[in-house]
Amino acid sequence: MGAAVGSGTRFRRGYAAGLALAVLGTLGACTGGGDDPPATGAGTAPPVTGGPQTSSSAPTVSPRAAVTTGVTTTSPTPPVKIPEAARAHTKAGAEAFVKFFVEQSNVASMTADTSILPPLSDPGCKSCAALQSQIVDLKARGHHYSSAPVSASQTTAVTGSPKGQQFVRLQLTENRVEVVDANGRHIATDPKGHIARTVSLIWKGGRWKVFGIAQ
Repeated sequence: MGAAVGSGTRFRRGYAAGLALAVLGTLGACTGGGDDPPATGAGTAPPVTGGPQTSSSAPTVSPRAAVTTGVTTTSPTPPVKIPEAARAHTKAGAEAFVKFFVEQSNVASMTADTSILPPLSDPGCKSCAALQSQIVDLKARGHHYSSAPVSASQTTAVTGSPKGQQFVRLQLTENRVEVVDANGRHIATDPKGHIARTVSLIWKGGRWKVFGIAQ
């Protein structure tokens, strides 16, 4: 008996909607970064993983702000460790950070962990808040994704960003994946697909943060 593809589309629509709230004109109009210089360098970043990094110099993210209230709260979970490749203030570093953000959004979706995405995002990123709201909804329902809902097939740093920011073109594969409850019972199935988005990163406090996501 095949898996139903019904209410699961709501989750996928919500997930994709979180990647599409902004428009390119809005990204182009974003300002910020103060006197931070724009990213430099070129090349494609090496593959990065979401696992813990062994480097003792790896920066960690401070306790995150709650998206729904804007109040800073202390999380009981360990801070997110950003891979070395994603810490570089270069185009390759920006590409690696976007890959890392996608990987962490998958972890958040598979664990319904609401503490993962906020420290990787700028508070003003509406698309990030929309993604976060999906994780909050999953947690409230006691649901989670059984496997990674999306895969970053390609990230490419592109021109046109304001000072202190970097645009990265992101190619995403939407995987066919089930939403399940705490007992592993099937709730819905998301269909396979493909989307492309432009991610705006901002350099703040010596590291990248997602500033906006657009079509």
